[in-house]
Amino acid sequence: MFEEIASYMFIGLAIAGLLIAWLGWRGRRGGRWCPACQTDLSKDLSRTCSSCGFSSPKEAAFHLPRSRWGIVIIGLLVVSVASVLSIRDDLSGSVQEFIGPAWALEERVELPGGWVAEIHRSNDLVLTNLDRRVRLIQGGEIRFEWMGWFARFGTEDPTTGETVGIGEDIDRDGTPNLVIRANEDGDSETSRVILLSLATRSGFPRIKTLAILPDGWFMGLGGDSRPRYQAIDQLVEDQWGLSGAASKPTLVLEKRGGSTWNVDLDATRAQPMPSSMATFDARTAVEAAFDAWSTGADPQLGELLAFATHLAYRGRMDEARAVLSAAWPGDEDSERLKLFMRGPRDSEFLDYRPDPAWRLKAFDLAIERSPRRLEIEAMSRMGPPTSDS
Repeated sequence: MFEEIASYMFIGLAIAGLLIAWLGWRGRRGGRWCPACQTDLSKDLSRTCSSCGFSSPKEAAFHLPRSRWGIVIIGLLVVSVASVLSIRDDLSGSVQEFIGPAWALEERVELPGGWVAEIHRSNDLVLTNLDRRVRLIQGGEIRFEWMGWFARFGTEDPTTGETVGIGEDIDRDGTPNLVIRANEDGDSETSRVILLSLATRSGFPRIKTLAILPDGWFMGLGGDSRPRYQAIDQLVEDQWGLSGAASKPTLVLEKRGGSTWNVDLDATRAQPMPSSMATFDARTAVEAAFDAWSTGADPQLGELLAFATHLAYRGRMDEARAVLSAAWPGDEDSERLKLFMRGPRDSEFLDYRPDPAWRLKAFDLAIERSPRRLEIEAMSRMGPPTSDS
């Protein structure tokens, strides 16, 4: 719609320029003047100009239109400008690039030390090819810029709902930090947390990426001298083709010197199970799935998978294997399971197989391919924590 209006504007501007040029060329009419030197002869009725000596036997020669060439030039300039704008719009595919900004300010945060952080959103993805732009400005100059498909300042504590990581000393090195939750790839739902330092301890301003963490949130801020980061880790779901699990497992990270954030095995194992799973064990979780399946509801395969994965992330590998090796809804009636999976989603899950042996093998393969394999294996060797939730 905007492009159509712009096209009509260019056409109207060109027509107006042509009209101005025509009026200037047509000139003024009426009165009497010398066609050679433009001297006003309205009071001199002779046919010889007293100024330049021009002479003509025809009276009509002293009544010709007087063209105003300045107006003609202005009209032609207007036509030229309209033509340039129209060609520019056709080449770029969008007039917004030429007459308006490609980025609009979405959020602005003032930070310690006179820093300002801004998030800009693109109003034309064809031009920018990205949705968000983050800029850190100090002293009127851009000190840092990041561009991607998603960005917001800080992370949200799921318990309190508070946003943390904006101008706080997250890594406890004595200087304020800025956390940006971002997603560089428009085809992925996985976020990354970029931890930036705004200054050295001496106060010299700088921008430096201290860490890039997986999707998650900070916890234990305030009086906690050992900052923690609870990271979401997608382990098995993608391998099976099962989605929509009740919750995703998390790892507890802590900074251990320099800019390195490692998994805190004890804290990760000690995490309470999600509230939806807290009352179940390996046997009752499977029983609940069969109860739902018997009433014609969802067989809860995603929930069973999530339950087994949460157990594995707490060092309870034997319990996780017990869940996976038990009979699940659909194992004895694969045709009904196939119809259920295809029906509401209009597509079949090609990866999942209703077989305990396949589930165990797929689970082991997923752990083997996981970038957190060493941590998972280490927690399984440690066994469950003494104060189990």
